[in-house]
Amino acid sequence: MAEESEITSEILDDTIAAAGPVPKILVAEDIPDLRDAIVMVLGEQGYLVQAASDGLEATALVPAFDPDLVILDMRMPRMSGADACAAIRKTSNVPIIMFTSTNDAAEVSEAIVNGATDFVFKTTGVTEWSRLTWTHLTC
Repeated sequence: MAEESEITSEILDDTIAAAGPVPKILVAEDIPDLRDAIVMVLGEQGYLVQAASDGLEATALVPAFDPDLVILDMRMPRMSGADACAAIRKTSNVPIIMFTSTNDAAEVSEAIVNGATDFVFKTTGVTEWSRLTWTHLTC
């Protein structure tokens, strides 16, 4: 099983290298089904996606993964999206889109102060999501 995984990883690495630089997106979402769906959709759009289950994990992944875009859920265990945004901003100017279901102005303001680039509501459709992702990767 490990050998099959290594072979698949090598094929993926070769495919990505042949296609040129593939934009890398880090997604932090604590709801597994939603996180998996986001990773699937972004992967189908041709992005290389790394997933994290909370803000603390996301901040730990940033240095090695070196994403071109970060998408953070606002409300996660261990470290909120706003706090993860602030931590990422200490070392990176990567665009950060906050993914939220809240309409709490104080939470949104905190994320803006901490360096969020944009916001998308969880109820927003895939078309808007795709547009925001593309916009921030091509600016």
